[in-house]
Amino acid sequence: MPDINTIRELTGQFNVLYAEDEPALRESVAKALGRLFKEVHVAKDGFEALDIYKSTPIDILITDLSMPILGGIGLIDKIHELTENPPAIIVFSAHSDATVLIKLINKGVDRFLAKPVDLKRMREMFYKLCLQLSNAKMVQEYQVQLQNMLLEMEYKNRALEQKLNQLASATNRIRPAEQQSAPTPGEGYYGHLDPEHKEELSELSSDLDYMIFTLFSKNDLDEATIRDLSALLHKYGAILNRYVEFVEVGIAVESLSRSIAHHPQMVLEHQEQSGVYLESFQMTLENFRHNTWNRRAFDPTFYNASLLSDINLLIDFLSGNETQGEIEFF
Repeated sequence: MPDINTIRELTGQFNVLYAEDEPALRESVAKALGRLFKEVHVAKDGFEALDIYKSTPIDILITDLSMPILGGIGLIDKIHELTENPPAIIVFSAHSDATVLIKLINKGVDRFLAKPVDLKRMREMFYKLCLQLSNAKMVQEYQVQLQNMLLEMEYKNRALEQKLNQLASATNRIRPAEQQSAPTPGEGYYGHLDPEHKEELSELSSDLDYMIFTLFSKNDLDEATIRDLSALLHKYGAILNRYVEFVEVGIAVESLSRSIAHHPQMVLEHQEQSGVYLESFQMTLENFRHNTWNRRAFDPTFYNASLLSDINLLIDFLSGNETQGEIEFF
């Protein structure tokens, strides 16, 4: 067995509810539990234990079988009625009747400990149980992370597919290369970009990524989140407006910010579609930021047309005037 400090490091993550009607035993066991667990809640019968359970997060329930008012079996039944995910359950009992034990196993009891309680054996049992609970918690958290990653990839793929469809649709509308005017060189604009603005745009871009992902994954999306999204875009546009090369895009981004602020209900009612449009816009915006702010662009206005097209489509969508126009893919 590990030493006591190793055991405490593991068991100290969990909250315990202990129900026992014998005062002397209740006091001694509760003191031993207090040395191991994060929080220990003590009840003198099942009814009191049920009240505590209803108002307190509990990871492990320890209960005697024979108690006044509400016994251990009744307490377990009530807890199963309250939740589909009951805590781990340990039964202290002087009974060894096989029929009773089988009944308790069928009720989801995880461990049994005979009376009189052996504190050393109890400590070993808690270590093994908490190790099992900790591993199960890690697996569950990992599964949630995987689901979120898959969800994010799915929506990014959808946004990319939309871009590709738009490219195919726009192909016939693009002028031949020889008819297009040559791009305007950067004229040294890159050396005038404020490093603090570069850093701030990078942070805003990360926040936008998170906000847009929230549009897809958060079921309880509210207007406060949408206002935060609008505020991020306003800050982004305000920085761009400080530079003559980016004023056109900056004004457009601020217009999008105002449109989102004025039409939060549209985003709420069409959460998924709003997310797809915003993801498509953010992909182009991030390409723009990377290539004009992190690297010197030959033509700092190269992304203007695509960004303006994305923004106009979003504004039309939010105002209920969505057209069949496509966002160009760069």
